[in-house]
This record gives sequence, C-alpha cells and structure tokens, in this order.
Amino acid sequence: MSKLLEYFSKLEYNRFIVASIFLSLATYFCITLFLHFTGLEISQKDDFFANKGLLIIFLSTVIIAPILETFLYQFLIINYLVKQKKIIAIYVSAVFFGISHYYSILYIVSTFFLGLCFAFVFVVSKRRKDVSPFWFVTLIHGIINAIAFFFNDLT
Repeated sequence: MSKLLEYFSKLEYNRFIVASIFLSLATYFCITLFLHFTGLEISQKDDFFANKGLLIIFLSTVIIAPILETFLYQFLIINYLVKQKKIIAIYVSAVFFGISHYYSILYIVSTFFLGLCFAFVFVVSKRRKDVSPFWFVTLIHGIINAIAFFFNDLT
C-alpha cells in the first residue's frame, strides 16, 4: 500500500481527482456486482427512514451522512493516528467506518472496503496539499451514496 500511496501522491492534480473517484466507484461497483452475482443480499435496516419522504432520505444519505462520517471516520481517526503510521490509520479508519454500518456482517464487510478507499484518498489528499482531504472524501462519499440512493430508493 505504501507504493500506491506514493504513486497517488505524485499524480498530477486532475489525474489524482479522476483516479481517486474511479478507485472509489470501482470498489463500490465491484462490491455491488459481487453481491448481485452471488445472490447475497445486504439486509439494511430502514427503520430510521420509515415514513420519511424521498427528500429527507436524499438529504440524510447524500449530504449529511457523508459530512458526519468523513468527520468521524476519516478526519478524527486519521488525524489522530497518522502520526503513528499511515497504513495503520487507513485500516483503523476503515474498520470503524465498516462497524458503524452494522446492519449485517455482510454490510460491515462491504463498507469496510469503501472505508479503505475513503481513508486512502484522505491520507493521500493530506500529503498532496492541493485538495481538501475532508471535502474531497465527503464529495466522493456523497457521489457513492447518491448512486445507491437512485438505485435503491427510487426503484
């Protein structure tokens, strides 16, 4: 992972943005395809959103959740641990991100891999200094949640 961190850190700005978004989307789509083709389902608890309108669900999942989760699982954890070792900070962040999505074991594992992407992009963004780690990861997280919203809540 150290070589990948170094590679992403040296990418030209536009390439870094595209590569980071691609990495996160590819991870999300691989997880989705794996679940689809294996027939496994992630039982997601929807009690919180029961009887809520689509606008409330959209704002909660696409705007509010990415901001709060990026703050908790990338900003706080990584800023605290990154002084120790970047790789450890990435994995710890991903573990907490996954555990926070405790709808099922499968969902925890799935979100762990997305958490790895988010933490990786956060750490690289911190090293680069030409992009805000917090807002960039929040944007990527929001994009993925928006895709999930459109496929899950609007279909």
